[in-house]
Amino acid sequence: MPHSPLLKVESLAFERDDNCLLENVNLSLNSGEIVQIEGANGSGKTTLLRLLTSALEPSAGKILYNGSPIADCRYQYLSDMLYIGHQPAVKLTLTAEENLRWMVNSSAKTNQLSIAQALAEVGLAGYSDIPCYTLSAGQHRRVALARLLISEAALWYLDEPFTAIDKQGVSFLEARLQEHLNRGGAVVLSSHQDLGLNNLRKYSLNAPSRAGAIMASSVNSGFLAWLRRDLLLAYRRRGEAASPLVFFVMVSTLIPLGLTPESARLAEVAAGMIWVMALLATLLSVDGLFASDYQDGSLEQLLITPQLLPMPLLGKITAHWLTTGLPLTLVSPLLGLMLSLPASGYLPMICSLALGTACLSLTGAVGAALTVSLRKGGLLLSLLVMPLYMPVIIFGTATVTYAIDGLNWLPPLAILGALFAASVALCPLAAAGALRITSAN
Repeated sequence: MPHSPLLKVESLAFERDDNCLLENVNLSLNSGEIVQIEGANGSGKTTLLRLLTSALEPSAGKILYNGSPIADCRYQYLSDMLYIGHQPAVKLTLTAEENLRWMVNSSAKTNQLSIAQALAEVGLAGYSDIPCYTLSAGQHRRVALARLLISEAALWYLDEPFTAIDKQGVSFLEARLQEHLNRGGAVVLSSHQDLGLNNLRKYSLNAPSRAGAIMASSVNSGFLAWLRRDLLLAYRRRGEAASPLVFFVMVSTLIPLGLTPESARLAEVAAGMIWVMALLATLLSVDGLFASDYQDGSLEQLLITPQLLPMPLLGKITAHWLTTGLPLTLVSPLLGLMLSLPASGYLPMICSLALGTACLSLTGAVGAALTVSLRKGGLLLSLLVMPLYMPVIIFGTATVTYAIDGLNWLPPLAILGALFAASVALCPLAAAGALRITSAN
């Protein structure tokens, strides 16, 4: 029985908005081989690579890994795969070491080479603790290419890997590619450069006619890697991360000036006003949950993670709540004091805000995922998530009001808990589906 190729593509096609971007793509790849995809700009090289990584779903055709459809061996396939896109997925406010660390932590197969050694080998010795916004475009590319030294993935997908690197970088990359092939690995890359590598085959893409259309290591590692990375980003961008909290406090100080300074009247509206301000403060920040990842290519890395996609998303949402919802919850007693909130309302307010702001972050993530590809999606995001926010604010306010009126405030809090449980179970799944849809546009 003949041995199956490592990768086989059969009659692959992809369309978007009734336009055919790829059609009838057939290729195979064995261990120790490299396929260089060539073609004019717009011929579909990046689209083909994203299809191969499963970041996009083909309109027709099959992708087989070791003879099996990739949908049937998704975890094994994604664990054996490394993808470096046209955008290097480097966060500018993180250092080179921190960027590489989250890349490595979200990968399934790595070797024992240290991050410092990898950065030194790509020519970044002495740059490991320097924020990447001080580095050049070529050095950003070197940070991403350092993954090649640490990864044990057998199959590499590289989109224009020679972009922005100098001759020394080109020589390093060619040597690393040949070393990977000699060890039995395989590579698919797009490049306009002539490569002097053994077992190199070229595959040419031609832009199809526009005339017609063609009729998913461990779960915890993905969660923790993205949680840690987003917390680091928030720490490096403290001014931006603090904006919702500043908004929350500033508006609270204006309410007595615009409404009334009388304690009795302020106490009547304190619970509702604090909840409305918490909702608006959360909405202010949720728009950027995926925006920077979409712009710098990190979103592509998220979509092809070997872990279940909802888990890295849950890590990002948790980081958003820790930097937005939790500070709002902790500062709310001070605002309650400013608004003459009765003493019996403080504990219910803290408990309800802790659960409610988590629900707001989870629900907002779905809206952010749906609008991430839009240039000005803030208004649409508000329209999408505001109806879903209504139950949270109703039962959150009711929890505090019941306590102030001397009633049992646990029932509305229990409903908030049920909403939180449902949001944890459903929202990461919905956001994952939304991101896969919007990434194709």
